[in-house]
Amino acid sequence: MDDKEILVHHIMGLDVSAIELLAKAVDTDEEDTRTLIEELVKEGKLEGYITEDGRRFFKTQVRVSDKPTILLVEEKVPEFLTYNTAPGRFIAIIGVIIDVIGFVSLSVSGGIQYFENLGLVLLLIGTIIAFSGCFWIGRRKTP
Repeated sequence: MDDKEILVHHIMGLDVSAIELLAKAVDTDEEDTRTLIEELVKEGKLEGYITEDGRRFFKTQVRVSDKPTILLVEEKVPEFLTYNTAPGRFIAIIGVIIDVIGFVSLSVSGGIQYFENLGLVLLLIGTIIAFSGCFWIGRRKTP
């Protein structure tokens, strides 16, 4: 086997791309190896290019790997991530709505003591309900 056949065998068969390793395979220096590779590319025996730094030769022909493809397995969602927060959100929204009603009652009371007291009580109750909804959401146990 001459040097060109050895280079073609190493590049195409063994997928060696380092010019240094190819130079050791043909027992020449790296510059002569680059020259041989350029000649093989011009002859059409190799398709590819030498990198700008001159240290590697990359083929343009991509060979499909014989390795099996990785099948994505559908993972189960951990139990701690399936916690239902809907009841807590619903309770918190109800509390905010009661807060809004209490604020409106307080602001339009016009100095009437009964409506001001009613608005303050609604604000207090709405805030307690909203906080209990937030507590419901936050009591999920950590893993």
